[in-house]
Amino acid sequence: MSIIVLGSNGQLGKSLKDQFEHHKIKAIFLSRDEVNFEKTEEIQKINKFHPKIVINCAAYTNVDGAEKDKETCKKVNVSALLKLSEACKLSGINLIHISSDYVFDGNSKIPYNEDSNTSPNSFYGKSKLQGEKIIIGSQCSATIIRTSWVYGEYGNNFLKTMLKFGAKKNKIQVVSDQVGCPTYTQDLAHLILNITKDIKNGVHKNDVYHYCGDEALSWFDFAKRIFKDAAKLGFVIPNIIEPVSSSEYKTLAKRPAYSVLDCSKAERALKAKKSSVSNGISTALNRLSQNDQKL
Repeated sequence: MSIIVLGSNGQLGKSLKDQFEHHKIKAIFLSRDEVNFEKTEEIQKINKFHPKIVINCAAYTNVDGAEKDKETCKKVNVSALLKLSEACKLSGINLIHISSDYVFDGNSKIPYNEDSNTSPNSFYGKSKLQGEKIIIGSQCSATIIRTSWVYGEYGNNFLKTMLKFGAKKNKIQVVSDQVGCPTYTQDLAHLILNITKDIKNGVHKNDVYHYCGDEALSWFDFAKRIFKDAAKLGFVIPNIIEPVSSSEYKTLAKRPAYSVLDCSKAERALKAKKSSVSNGISTALNRLSQNDQKL
């Protein structure tokens, strides 16, 4: 059964490659160079591989950049998904798509479940929600996973940004009034791999699911946890980590103040185990330390 991973050079795509290689499962990994979502006509390239499963990790994820370049964001997160879901429906391909906590406004006081009202407050969030609706409307066989605060040893993410700042600055300021559940890319990739196994076994649990870390932290608390473990491994860390409010740290796009996702549906239906924040931070830092990964 042929499996394609789109967006293979991103942090999740590279983690999927690790998981597939570890479990000795073959897949075709296609980067932006092979299938560029900004050129929607390139989506048809997947047909020559005759896949049964397509895992879509390709996305426009620059939240602030989306406010300035709405056209590109919409091409990648919306228009390309129209072509992709059409191709999947036409050829009977199973689609696994990654979405975001940004489909919610962040005003809740309790974890968001899959049936919570969506009300994105950024263009990026709106594009991700529109992409979900396109996939569902196409009636292709699809599993949509909403996740949050993704980090790991690859690509650009909060953990690696903190390490970069720590190496250069004696004092850093981190937002303390936005709360979410950090999700380690290898854990998310492992869940996706298990979904492909279910599909191979004829089990199709097409639906929207939430998957994230097992602890709710502010960015400030997350940073402190990162630096605590990083110091033990010899990383240079700042002497002062100062909490600041969102109002003090201005960004183009408004971030959800509360991004905690209720994962009970995925735990029940997919037998998913939530990503361990403690283990994820430790493992990512160890891999960066041992493998001399670029920050």
